[in-house]
Amino acid sequence: MQVNLLGQVHGAKAALPHLRRRGGAFIAVSSMGARRSIPLQTAYCASKHGIDGFLESLRVELEHDGVPVSVTQVLPATIDTPLFDNARTRIGTKPTAPPPAYPARVVADAVVHAAGHPVRDLVIGGSAKTLLTAQAVAPRAVDVLLRRFGHPLHDTGEPKPAGAPDNLDAPLTRNDTVDGSIGGITVRGSAYTWWEVHRPVTAVVRAVGGPVASLARRLVPGPVATTVTSVLERAVRPTAAGRPSRTDSGVRARSVR
Repeated sequence: MQVNLLGQVHGAKAALPHLRRRGGAFIAVSSMGARRSIPLQTAYCASKHGIDGFLESLRVELEHDGVPVSVTQVLPATIDTPLFDNARTRIGTKPTAPPPAYPARVVADAVVHAAGHPVRDLVIGGSAKTLLTAQAVAPRAVDVLLRRFGHPLHDTGEPKPAGAPDNLDAPLTRNDTVDGSIGGITVRGSAYTWWEVHRPVTAVVRAVGGPVASLARRLVPGPVATTVTSVLERAVRPTAAGRPSRTDSGVRARSVR
């Protein structure tokens, strides 16, 4: 709680006075565990749920005050970092998390994208999207699956005594790397996240929509042209995330979709 939740709160308290003056984006990295808790990660998921609640309130408060700051929550799936190399455990073996594991750079790229393209939530990894969708549609079915597979998915079979060094109370000098040794199924990227970030269909529609609408006005007479043009113009019009909002300092900023 001190790191995962209060660390985000203290970060917001430090950053928001500057963002209030100039506008910008506040981006918090939580986890898919912020929306669906899983076995053997009780404390972790509880802290991530706290981030989710904190950001929901913060977002509305800033919008109410007309502050030009977007609030984005990044929700990664399992990421291959040294988390489980450094974590304290009492289960007798080195823990892991449900596969697949994605590289940390996928999250870093998403954070950079969110800074310039504000969104409410940005899910990292198709597995996280699948879990959160299933949770929204059939939470009891997810309960059944996690009851059956949740514990085995966390067990690497590699012995790790309860007294092994960990970074819960103090940093460790070892395992100070970006990539971890999570093992199991690891992937080099996320097609789902790439699609969400780049939105190729929307980009193509916006690129060709304007010229096609202009051509339709010249070639197609009457109400048909009006209808076609209206549809195309709506397709290429910037979303709420791309429209400037008012600011106290006159700086143009973007609101969140």
